[in-house]
Amino acid sequence: MKFKKMKKNRYFDDEIDEYNTTIETANRTLSLCKYYDIDNLPHQFFGTSFYFNNIDGFRSNFDEFKNQLIKAQEKFDFYCFNETNLNAGTRHDFEIDKYNSEFLHSITGKAKGLGLAIYYRNNLDFLVDKSLTYRNNFFECLGGKLKTDVGLVNIIVVYRYSSNNQIKESIDELSALLEKVADQPSVILGDFNLDTLKYDDSNIQQYVDTFMCSGFSPLINKPTNFISKSATSIDQIWCNITSDNICSGVLNISTSSHMPIFAAIPT
Repeated sequence: MKFKKMKKNRYFDDEIDEYNTTIETANRTLSLCKYYDIDNLPHQFFGTSFYFNNIDGFRSNFDEFKNQLIKAQEKFDFYCFNETNLNAGTRHDFEIDKYNSEFLHSITGKAKGLGLAIYYRNNLDFLVDKSLTYRNNFFECLGGKLKTDVGLVNIIVVYRYSSNNQIKESIDELSALLEKVADQPSVILGDFNLDTLKYDDSNIQQYVDTFMCSGFSPLINKPTNFISKSATSIDQIWCNITSDNICSGVLNISTSSHMPIFAAIPT
Protein backbone atom coordinates (compact mmCIF):
# COMPACT_ATOMS: atom_id res chain seq x y z
CA MET A 1 0.00 0.00 0.00
CA LYS A 2 1.44 3.35 -1.08
CA PHE A 3 -0.42 6.60 -0.56
CA LYS A 4 -0.70 9.36 -3.15
CA LYS A 5 -0.25 13.04 -2.46
CA MET A 6 -3.06 15.51 -3.02
CA LYS A 7 -2.75 18.17 -5.71
CA LYS A 8 -2.42 21.77 -4.69
CA ASN A 9 -5.56 23.85 -4.29
CA ARG A 10 -5.14 27.55 -3.54
CA TYR A 11 -8.10 27.49 -1.12
CA PHE A 12 -6.63 24.71 1.05
CA ASP A 13 -2.86 25.00 0.55
CA ASP A 14 -1.99 24.70 4.27
CA GLU A 15 -4.24 21.69 4.85
CA ILE A 16 -2.94 19.96 1.70
CA ASP A 17 0.69 20.62 2.72
CA GLU A 18 0.05 19.04 6.13
CA TYR A 19 -1.69 16.05 4.56
CA ASN A 20 1.11 15.54 2.00
CA THR A 21 3.70 15.67 4.79
CA THR A 22 1.79 12.87 6.53
CA ILE A 23 1.73 10.95 3.23
CA GLU A 24 5.51 11.29 2.84
CA THR A 25 6.07 10.10 6.43
CA ALA A 26 3.73 7.14 5.99
CA ASN A 27 5.27 5.97 2.72
CA ARG A 28 8.81 6.27 4.07
CA THR A 29 8.03 4.38 7.29
CA LEU A 30 5.93 1.66 5.63
CA SER A 31 8.67 0.98 3.08
CA LEU A 32 10.83 -0.20 6.00
CA CYS A 33 8.16 -2.20 7.83
CA LYS A 34 9.00 -5.92 7.77
CA TYR A 35 8.82 -9.21 9.67
CA TYR A 36 11.35 -9.88 12.43
CA ASP A 37 12.31 -12.94 14.42
CA ILE A 38 12.04 -12.37 18.17
CA ASP A 39 15.76 -13.09 18.63
CA ASN A 40 16.80 -10.81 15.76
CA LEU A 41 15.26 -7.47 16.62
CA PRO A 42 17.09 -4.19 15.96
CA HIS A 43 19.66 -3.60 18.69
CA GLN A 44 19.01 -0.72 21.05
CA PHE A 45 15.72 0.80 19.96
CA PHE A 46 15.89 4.53 19.28
CA GLY A 47 13.34 6.40 21.41
CA THR A 48 10.39 4.74 23.12
CA SER A 49 9.51 1.21 22.01
CA PHE A 50 6.04 -0.34 21.86
CA TYR A 51 4.79 -3.92 21.54
CA PHE A 52 1.14 -4.69 20.79
CA ASN A 53 -0.76 -7.97 20.59
CA ASN A 54 -4.37 -9.12 20.62
CA ILE A 55 -3.61 -11.93 23.04
CA ASP A 56 -7.10 -13.49 23.00
CA GLY A 57 -7.15 -14.22 26.72
CA PHE A 58 -4.52 -13.86 29.43
CA ARG A 59 -5.42 -17.18 31.03
CA SER A 60 -4.91 -19.02 27.75
CA ASN A 61 -1.89 -17.22 26.35
CA PHE A 62 -0.01 -15.05 28.87
CA ASP A 63 2.41 -17.84 29.84
CA GLU A 64 3.34 -18.33 26.18
CA PHE A 65 3.90 -14.57 25.86
CA LYS A 66 6.25 -14.71 28.87
CA ASN A 67 8.17 -17.59 27.27
CA GLN A 68 8.63 -15.56 24.10
CA LEU A 69 9.67 -12.53 26.12
CA ILE A 70 12.61 -14.48 27.55
CA LYS A 71 13.91 -15.13 24.02
CA ALA A 72 13.86 -11.47 22.98
CA GLN A 73 17.24 -9.76 22.76
CA GLU A 74 15.62 -6.38 23.24
CA LYS A 75 12.85 -5.58 25.70
CA PHE A 76 10.15 -3.04 24.86
CA ASP A 77 9.28 -0.02 26.99
CA PHE A 78 5.55 -0.71 26.60
CA TYR A 79 3.66 -4.00 26.22
CA CYS A 80 0.04 -3.43 25.19
CA PHE A 81 -2.75 -5.98 24.84
CA ASN A 82 -6.31 -6.38 23.58
CA GLU A 83 -8.82 -9.03 24.65
CA THR A 84 -7.29 -9.82 28.02
CA ASN A 85 -10.68 -11.21 29.16
CA LEU A 86 -9.69 -10.15 32.67
CA ASN A 87 -12.49 -9.12 35.03
CA ALA A 88 -12.14 -6.51 37.78
CA GLY A 89 -11.43 -7.96 41.21
CA THR A 90 -9.99 -11.19 39.82
CA ARG A 91 -6.80 -12.23 41.57
CA HIS A 92 -4.07 -12.97 39.06
CA ASP A 93 -0.33 -13.12 38.55
CA PHE A 94 -0.23 -11.68 35.04
CA GLU A 95 2.75 -9.48 35.74
CA ILE A 96 6.05 -8.63 34.04
CA ASP A 97 9.11 -8.20 36.23
CA LYS A 98 10.21 -4.55 36.54
CA TYR A 99 7.08 -3.30 34.76
CA ASN A 100 4.02 -1.51 36.14
CA SER A 101 0.59 -2.28 34.70
CA GLU A 102 -2.75 -0.63 34.02
CA PHE A 103 -5.99 -2.38 33.02
CA LEU A 104 -9.36 -1.66 31.54
CA HIS A 105 -11.16 -4.75 32.78
CA SER A 106 -13.66 -6.84 30.91
CA ILE A 107 -17.37 -6.69 31.71
CA THR A 108 -18.61 -9.09 34.36
CA GLY A 109 -20.56 -11.91 32.75
CA LYS A 110 -18.85 -11.56 29.37
CA ALA A 111 -16.54 -14.54 28.90
CA LYS A 112 -14.28 -13.09 26.19
CA GLY A 113 -13.72 -10.31 23.69
CA LEU A 114 -12.96 -7.41 26.03
CA GLY A 115 -10.27 -6.05 28.31
CA LEU A 116 -7.14 -3.97 27.71
CA ALA A 117 -3.75 -3.83 29.39
CA ILE A 118 -0.69 -1.61 29.30
CA TYR A 119 2.60 -2.66 30.91
CA TYR A 120 5.39 -0.09 31.12
CA ARG A 121 8.90 -0.03 32.56
CA ASN A 122 8.82 0.98 36.20
CA ASN A 123 11.30 3.80 35.56
CA LEU A 124 8.90 5.54 33.16
CA ASP A 125 6.61 8.39 34.23
CA PHE A 126 3.28 7.24 32.80
CA LEU A 127 -0.17 8.06 34.16
CA VAL A 128 -3.58 6.89 32.93
CA ASP A 129 -5.82 9.67 31.61
CA LYS A 130 -9.50 9.11 32.35
CA SER A 131 -10.53 11.18 29.33
CA LEU A 132 -8.69 8.66 27.12
CA THR A 133 -9.98 5.59 28.96
CA TYR A 134 -13.55 4.51 28.25
CA ARG A 135 -15.82 2.04 26.53
CA ASN A 136 -18.72 2.75 24.13
CA ASN A 137 -20.84 0.77 21.68
CA PHE A 138 -18.06 0.63 19.09
CA PHE A 139 -14.70 0.28 20.83
CA GLU A 140 -12.85 0.49 24.11
CA CYS A 141 -9.66 2.40 24.82
CA LEU A 142 -7.11 2.68 27.61
CA GLY A 143 -4.89 5.73 27.41
CA GLY A 144 -2.48 7.83 29.37
CA LYS A 145 0.34 10.33 29.18
CA LEU A 146 4.05 9.54 29.14
CA LYS A 147 6.38 12.25 30.42
CA THR A 148 9.42 12.54 28.13
CA ASP A 149 12.30 14.98 27.64
CA VAL A 150 10.28 16.75 24.94
CA GLY A 151 6.97 16.86 26.83
CA LEU A 152 3.92 14.65 27.28
CA VAL A 153 3.10 11.90 24.77
CA ASN A 154 -0.31 10.21 24.63
CA ILE A 155 -0.23 6.40 24.57
CA ILE A 156 -3.61 4.84 23.71
CA VAL A 157 -4.59 1.20 23.23
CA VAL A 158 -7.82 0.63 21.26
CA TYR A 159 -9.96 -2.41 20.50
CA ARG A 160 -12.78 -2.00 17.97
CA TYR A 161 -15.21 -4.82 18.62
CA SER A 162 -15.20 -7.54 15.96
CA SER A 163 -18.96 -7.99 16.46
CA ASN A 164 -19.71 -4.37 15.53
CA ASN A 165 -20.85 -3.91 11.93
CA GLN A 166 -21.58 -0.18 12.18
CA ILE A 167 -18.33 0.80 10.55
CA LYS A 168 -19.15 4.39 9.63
CA GLU A 169 -20.42 5.07 13.16
CA SER A 170 -17.28 3.47 14.57
CA ILE A 171 -15.11 5.74 12.44
CA ASP A 172 -17.07 8.78 13.63
CA GLU A 173 -16.34 7.80 17.25
CA LEU A 174 -12.67 7.22 16.42
CA SER A 175 -12.61 10.69 14.86
CA ALA A 176 -13.87 12.14 18.14
CA LEU A 177 -11.02 10.40 19.97
CA LEU A 178 -8.48 11.75 17.47
CA GLU A 179 -9.78 15.28 17.94
CA LYS A 180 -8.75 15.06 21.60
CA VAL A 181 -5.12 14.22 20.83
CA ALA A 182 -4.33 15.36 17.27
CA ASP A 183 -2.52 18.49 18.47
CA GLN A 184 -0.36 16.49 20.91
CA PRO A 185 2.34 13.87 20.27
CA SER A 186 0.42 10.57 20.30
CA VAL A 187 0.80 6.87 19.62
CA ILE A 188 -2.32 4.74 19.09
CA LEU A 189 -2.12 0.94 18.99
CA GLY A 190 -4.78 -1.71 18.61
CA ASP A 191 -6.83 -4.28 16.81
CA PHE A 192 -9.25 -2.17 14.80
CA ASN A 193 -10.84 -5.08 12.93
CA LEU A 194 -10.50 -3.08 9.70
CA ASP A 195 -8.15 -4.54 7.10
CA THR A 196 -5.96 -1.76 5.68
CA LEU A 197 -4.80 -4.09 2.90
CA LYS A 198 -8.27 -3.63 1.37
CA TYR A 199 -7.71 0.03 0.62
CA ASP A 200 -10.05 -0.09 -2.39
CA ASP A 201 -12.95 -0.56 0.05
CA SER A 202 -14.68 2.77 0.75
CA ASN A 203 -14.99 2.05 4.49
CA ILE A 204 -11.27 1.32 4.75
CA GLN A 205 -10.46 4.47 2.80
CA GLN A 206 -12.59 6.52 5.20
CA TYR A 207 -10.94 4.86 8.19
CA VAL A 208 -7.40 5.50 6.92
CA ASP A 209 -8.23 9.05 5.80
CA THR A 210 -9.71 9.83 9.22
CA PHE A 211 -6.36 9.10 10.83
CA MET A 212 -4.21 10.68 8.14
CA CYS A 213 -6.26 13.88 7.94
CA SER A 214 -5.63 14.21 11.67
CA GLY A 215 -1.87 13.92 11.06
CA PHE A 216 -1.43 10.25 11.99
CA SER A 217 0.71 7.94 9.87
CA PRO A 218 0.29 4.15 9.83
CA LEU A 219 3.36 2.17 10.87
CA ILE A 220 2.22 -1.34 9.90
CA ASN A 221 1.33 -2.58 6.39
CA LYS A 222 1.87 -6.34 6.67
CA PRO A 223 -0.68 -9.11 7.40
CA THR A 224 -0.88 -9.73 11.15
CA ASN A 225 -3.93 -11.93 11.59
CA PHE A 226 -4.13 -15.42 10.09
CA ILE A 227 -7.28 -17.52 10.25
CA SER A 228 -7.74 -20.46 7.88
CA LYS A 229 -6.81 -19.07 4.43
CA SER A 230 -7.38 -15.44 5.45
CA ALA A 231 -4.53 -12.99 6.08
CA THR A 232 -5.46 -9.48 7.19
CA SER A 233 -3.76 -6.36 8.53
CA ILE A 234 -6.18 -5.41 11.30
CA ASP A 235 -3.59 -4.81 14.02
CA GLN A 236 -2.14 -1.34 13.61
CA ILE A 237 0.00 1.40 15.12
CA TRP A 238 -0.69 5.03 14.28
CA CYS A 239 1.60 7.92 15.18
CA ASN A 240 1.68 11.68 14.61
CA ILE A 241 5.35 12.05 15.53
CA THR A 242 7.42 12.78 12.42
CA SER A 243 10.91 11.29 12.26
CA ASP A 244 13.27 9.46 9.91
CA ASN A 245 14.25 7.18 12.80
CA ILE A 246 10.98 5.30 13.32
CA CYS A 247 11.33 1.53 13.19
CA SER A 248 8.30 -0.78 12.95
CA GLY A 249 7.45 -4.34 12.09
CA VAL A 250 5.66 -7.62 12.77
CA LEU A 251 7.12 -10.36 14.97
CA ASN A 252 7.34 -13.89 13.60
CA ILE A 253 5.70 -15.39 16.67
CA SER A 254 2.15 -15.89 17.83
CA THR A 255 0.32 -16.40 21.08
CA SER A 256 -3.03 -16.27 19.27
CA SER A 257 -4.16 -15.90 15.66
CA HIS A 258 -2.65 -12.41 15.85
CA MET A 259 1.07 -11.80 15.35
CA PRO A 260 2.52 -9.10 17.62
CA ILE A 261 3.48 -5.76 16.09
CA PHE A 262 5.98 -3.19 17.34
CA ALA A 263 7.39 0.26 16.79
CA ALA A 264 10.23 2.34 18.16
CA ILE A 265 9.48 6.05 18.02
CA PRO A 266 11.69 9.03 18.94
CA THR A 267 10.18 10.81 21.91
